Amino acid sequence: MTLRTHLGETGTAASASSAAPTGIPKRSSHRHLGRTVVEGQDMRLVHLGHVFINFKNNTFQWVGIQRFRLPGPTVNDTSVLAMLISHELYGDDHAGGTPGDNPERHGPYWRDRITPGCFDLTDAGGEERLLRAWAEQHAPLPEHLHADLGRDLYQPLRAAKRVYRLRDLGPAAYHDWGGVQTEFHELALIDHTDETLTVVVAADD
Repeated sequence: MTLRTHLGETGTAASASSAAPTGIPKRSSHRHLGRTVVEGQDMRLVHLGHVFINFKNNTFQWVGIQRFRLPGPTVNDTSVLAMLISHELYGDDHAGGTPGDNPERHGPYWRDRITPGCFDLTDAGGEERLLRAWAEQHAPLPEHLHADLGRDLYQPLRAAKRVYRLRDLGPAAYHDWGGVQTEFHELALIDHTDETLTVVVAADD
């Protein structure tokens, strides 16, 4: 059974859990494009690379993976998610465009409808099972994709210290042509030890 804990707007979990995310900074902070300024310290995500896996099996399914370096090992999860949402590459409709070319939209949603509180803490095992079922629900995967998904998706998912899922925000958050994807899955994989953030989007268009 997949465990999901809602990350509240204040950065504290809505239900008790030993893996609950840490709170937001106690002192004031404000966000700029792709960074958060806390106590005069400029914290930003550094983009490390992008992997795009197109299934090419007539299902129109694909997986996009963005990797970032965290500004340090002690930045809390709420701040990491805030920096992700404000990063220029998050402006992506995931419907054939280029990351960063659609600043008002993210996937099916208006970007300004997405906050750190829209991400739920979940578990890697449950998410791997869900994504494996999604990947093969319509047609068998080409043989080479098993290795690609294992290396670029499932291995980082298992290694992540914390896994967050962007929950379904519903039609009320859809932008003017949102909902063209049959399914839209987004995970944020946070590893404070390696100081990395991996963002996974699995969808179709």
